[in-house]
Amino acid sequence: MRVSPAYLDPGAVTYIVSGIAAIVITAGAAVGVFRKKIRLALTKRKTERLERKLTRQADKKERTEVQAKDV
Repeated sequence: MRVSPAYLDPGAVTYIVSGIAAIVITAGAAVGVFRKKIRLALTKRKTERLERKLTRQADKKERTEVQAKDV
């Protein structure tokens, strides 16, 4: 009897598919659990950048107003 080197036992394939499914389900559950934290972290970064930008704009406007008064 010759055994083909490319043969995959159906039981082995079941274990492989089960492992892949477990990884996908675990990743989905982790994202679901931490979704709020992830969103808050991203929003916080955006808010900080916007605050810095608006502060710079306000400072620039204030400087130009002061220079206009001095002239």
